[in-house]
Amino acid sequence: MRANRCPGCAGTTKPPSIRCWPRPPCPEGGPMSLPSYRIRSRRELVEALLPFAAPDTRRGVLLFCVDYGLFLLGTALALLASHPALRIAGALLAGFKMSTLYAIAHDAAHNTLTASRGLNKAIGIVAYLTGFYNYRLRLYDHLLRHHPLVNGPQPDAYRPMTLAQYRACPLWRRAWERFIRSPNPLALMAYGAVSRLLKSEVFPKKTMPLAVRREAWLYAGLMGVYLCGFIGLIALASAGSWLVFAQNLFFALVLPFLAFQAWMAIVVYFQHTHPAVPWFEEGDERHRGFGAEELSVHMAMPRAVSALLHHAYCHAAHHVCPSIPCYRLYDAQQRLDQLMGAKAAVVPFRAGTLLDVFRRCKLYNYEAHCWTDFEGWPTSPSLVPLRKRASRSANQSDFQQLARA
Repeated sequence: MRANRCPGCAGTTKPPSIRCWPRPPCPEGGPMSLPSYRIRSRRELVEALLPFAAPDTRRGVLLFCVDYGLFLLGTALALLASHPALRIAGALLAGFKMSTLYAIAHDAAHNTLTASRGLNKAIGIVAYLTGFYNYRLRLYDHLLRHHPLVNGPQPDAYRPMTLAQYRACPLWRRAWERFIRSPNPLALMAYGAVSRLLKSEVFPKKTMPLAVRREAWLYAGLMGVYLCGFIGLIALASAGSWLVFAQNLFFALVLPFLAFQAWMAIVVYFQHTHPAVPWFEEGDERHRGFGAEELSVHMAMPRAVSALLHHAYCHAAHHVCPSIPCYRLYDAQQRLDQLMGAKAAVVPFRAGTLLDVFRRCKLYNYEAHCWTDFEGWPTSPSLVPLRKRASRSANQSDFQQLARA
């Protein structure tokens, strides 16, 4: 059994039954190295995408009205239909529309859905409310924390643990981490509902600025009123029967909500998780040398399919120019991919590709900058050169070669 010289496990011996990076093997006796290139400056990329940053009020309002109408239709079917199959179909439709309304609310929060700031705010509040998200907390978490520090040290969706952090956790927490990092619909639902929504998207935390907390509590109260009203309507439709009420509550509220959480979890997971995409800890100066377009994944799919999701997987273009509305994002992403060429983080929307990402992206070694499995064995090459300068013209790793690894 020969020694494995990958970053993070140099000098150790790996059981032959476990498939490790590298494929092909890295040079014996030294760190993995890949071809380098000079990436375009952020200014060049932004200037190239600015023509797509043109909000269309009629189009934005139409998207919202269609999605909200389909959400109401799905909810009505789930609540009032007599056949169980129709009720399930209605619940799944309502859950899916909750996820697309979330995408619309996201654009409204960026003030890009329409040309009117007031209209954007109103649409954002209502659209987030359907999925039980606090509008003020989304503004704070997404605009002030996620965008300035993509894949950075702040708490974020699916931020990976280190091996040391994982081993320091109690058994139940390790089991939970294994569960939510698996390609399991139940795991996606659980992560979205517990680790994301309830943990950070409903009530403000004491660490937040006072002004944010005060406003967030008002929106939390609005969410409570909405939830009570929703349950009240379900009770009215149940004709005083507790059994009917329980059934209606499940089909009209619980099942759509869980479906929505699964849809949302899989979107946010693949937007920034891939064996060729690095993450960073506090104080790592090399983080500044990476643009958001290098830390975001474009899941390539046909335009029609992408449009059904409001182009949520054209994520790199959104990070380069957040002022682009979702209905222009597909063309903007195509332009960005052309500019970046082989450097663009583009992966095909195929089951095999998605399952491979789940298999390889379990934990992250922030020193060697490589993904690992739960035993600490590297499943990707080293993604960040040791001497990488904190500049936009620094050498980067070729994404396509990394993705093939």
